[in-house]
Amino acid sequence: MEKEKAQELFNKHYCILLDDGDDLSQEVLISILSRKLAILTAQEIYDHTLDTFWLDVTEEINKL
Repeated sequence: MEKEKAQELFNKHYCILLDDGDDLSQEVLISILSRKLAILTAQEIYDHTLDTFWLDVTEEINKL
């Protein structure tokens, strides 16, 4: 479940960033930014809920 949520957060950020351009040379940068933004999102949710699920999601995002 954490792995799926991690992928979902990453994909949402990736699509937003990729939407502004189709330049494949930027794909690596978009991936890095998407991962960082997904981690920030999961950490922010954890900070407000203290639900350890979000710590596990953060770990899974780091594995992407």
